Amino acid sequence: MTEPMQDAAGQPDPGIAQPSPGAQLAARRQQFGWTVEQVASQINLAPRQIEAIEADNYAALPGMAVARGFIRAYAKLLKIDAAPLMAQIGNAPSATEHAIPERRTVAAASFTPHRPATRARRGGTGKLVVGAVMIALIGAGAYAAMRSGVGTTLVDRIAQHMPGAKKKDAPSDASAGNAASESVVETPAAPAVPAVGETNGPASPAAVSPAVLGTQSPAAATAPAPAAPAASLTPSPSLEAAPAPAAADKALVLNLREDSWVEIRRADNSTVVSRVMRAGSSERFDVAGPVTLVVGNARGVDVTYRGEPVSLKSGAKNNVARVRVQ
Repeated sequence: MTEPMQDAAGQPDPGIAQPSPGAQLAARRQQFGWTVEQVASQINLAPRQIEAIEADNYAALPGMAVARGFIRAYAKLLKIDAAPLMAQIGNAPSATEHAIPERRTVAAASFTPHRPATRARRGGTGKLVVGAVMIALIGAGAYAAMRSGVGTTLVDRIAQHMPGAKKKDAPSDASAGNAASESVVETPAAPAVPAVGETNGPASPAAVSPAVLGTQSPAAATAPAPAAPAASLTPSPSLEAAPAPAAADKALVLNLREDSWVEIRRADNSTVVSRVMRAGSSERFDVAGPVTLVVGNARGVDVTYRGEPVSLKSGAKNNVARVRVQ
């Protein structure tokens, strides 16, 4: 008779409400005489997160999966069995309903929309640069040919094969004299050639015969005209593309193989980011100075800073890593 009575007395009365997990943890912490800040520093959490756990405010934590990990670490520090606490948390549907769905929608909308547009812009800029360089090379080649005299020889050859040139070779000396006089009248059109580069001076047109120069000078003057605007297009893309590598020097990149809560704080304790990041995503942050990085799931996250890997094992405790990046 005595043994059943002892068993019944040792079991908790179902009619009596059990303290919540947060209340049990808070009471145990007070028995040890610890403050919230002392507990937070030992398990690498923020004081506000310890207060949310003790108040059973799971909506203030970054999701129930991360909240369970926090509670296990807290219970282990206080030497409490975490299994009953997990069972009590499983009976709280409101906490699981509020945290997880909102995080899923935010994570799904933050990565993919802008990458195709960036690639399209890069491809369009590359085509513009290639086209401008090709135009500049063609214009520079035409201008160099005119200065070196190659252009005048080409004009002579074209003039010999034209029908008008054959007719002018056949007449007598009198008609040749008339043609010479006409070419002398037309020679004022020749100064249009030096307009392409005024600093070089009209040295080369003097060696060309008057008849050929008078008949072909308008065509020769119009050919090199596009060289000047084409050459002015080339420097601008190179100047815009130069500062791009400087921004990548201070990039902090996180590649997540598993879901993890991540918090990044600056030296003045201002928050850069504090949220759950999903597995398979890649996050990039440009930091200007030293920052403190806290990762809730150190085994599932790879971190690089300025292209070099950052080890999370040295600052990890209970799979929660806290490292200073600078």
